[in-house]
Amino acid sequence: MQLLGQGIAVTLHELVHLIDGFAEHLVRERFGVSYSQYHFLAATSTLDDPDVTTLAECLMVSKAAVSKRLDGLVTDGWIE
Repeated sequence: MQLLGQGIAVTLHELVHLIDGFAEHLVRERFGVSYSQYHFLAATSTLDDPDVTTLAECLMVSKAAVSKRLDGLVTDGWIE
């Protein structure tokens, strides 16, 4: 027996998966970065003077994750 809400939950999950795939393809094609890199850069660009702690809070990740991501973006010339 299938639960009433189970069908819509699966459908929504599949829809989000398709949208994520489209977004990944779009930003790679247009900007040459992954969606997660694009999201990081977008968050960074909205802050006046971003620091690791503020970025971590904004992106809901650890400070270590922000620091790790920063190194690559600096190396690639996306962030100074």
